[in-house]
Amino acid sequence: MTDLVMTEDVETFVDEIMYRHDRYFTKIQNKFTENNKLEEFIWCILGDYIWDSTGRVCNAFDEEIIDYWNGDPLAYAKQLVAEIKSAKNIIVNTFIMYFENEEEFLENDIDVISYDSTDYFYSFGASEIVQNRYGKKLRKLSMKKIRQLNDLLDRVGLPILSRSK
Repeated sequence: MTDLVMTEDVETFVDEIMYRHDRYFTKIQNKFTENNKLEEFIWCILGDYIWDSTGRVCNAFDEEIIDYWNGDPLAYAKQLVAEIKSAKNIIVNTFIMYFENEEEFLENDIDVISYDSTDYFYSFGASEIVQNRYGKKLRKLSMKKIRQLNDLLDRVGLPILSRSK
């Protein structure tokens, strides 16, 4: 196995990007405060995502960077910056995921959602949840759900969906 070698400048830069990424997504997560199953699900998915993106990496930095970014900490930092720019996708994908499985959530108590969310998050994957993969699925949502999604996006400071979607 290759050892990870970082200069102090690179380490400082990567630490700062990790901090900004974590802070950015935690601020979004903390804006989901309504006591309903949809917002609880989004809040939990964001928590899983934050852990997977920075928390897990922070706990075993060298191994994670070597295993997933070919030993290149700058590639990891670049990915985090790209994910910040794709925050809207996480909310939209999670919203759609919730409504695709709404019956299951309606059967369970709100306290169980944190357990369910982890399964859904890992079935989707951290790298996929930030991608724009919702085109056809978005067109199947009712206007009421689109307005609800836009209200959530607006509340967390992300661009709303255009009317053409």
